[in-house]
Amino acid sequence: MWTVQWKDNEPHEVSNVEELNRMLDEVATDYDETNPVLVQVRSPTGEVLMIGIGCQLSVLDYIPAGGWPAQHSVGDPTEDTIPYRMGSYDSVMPKAYAIPHKLAREAVEYFYRTGRLSDSVIWEND
Repeated sequence: MWTVQWKDNEPHEVSNVEELNRMLDEVATDYDETNPVLVQVRSPTGEVLMIGIGCQLSVLDYIPAGGWPAQHSVGDPTEDTIPYRMGSYDSVMPKAYAIPHKLAREAVEYFYRTGRLSDSVIWEND
C-alpha cells in the first residue's frame, strides 16, 4: 500500500493518484513559506520520495528501498538553504535542490503511477 506521511507515526494510506493529489493539496493548505514541510510518499516496496511543500519551489529527495544511492532533484546553484519541518524534526535542505513546485508535484505523481523517477527532473546522487 502506498502511504503519505508528514507527521510522526501518522502515515495515511492512498489507493489512487486522485487521493494522493487530494492529500498533498490538503497539506499545502496548512503550510507556507514560514513553515514548509517535507512529505514522504512511500511505495509498497519501500522506496520513498520526499517533497517539500509550502514554498514556491520544492525539493525532491529519493531514498531507494536499500537506502543507496539516494538522489535529489537539481535546481539552480546557490548556497542558500530551505528549513523544513519533517514530523517533529527540523531539517534543512539546500535550495540548490529546489525546482518549480508544479514540476515537483508532477514528479511525485509519476513516481506513484510508475514507481520510477521522472525524466523531467534532473537527479543527482547524494
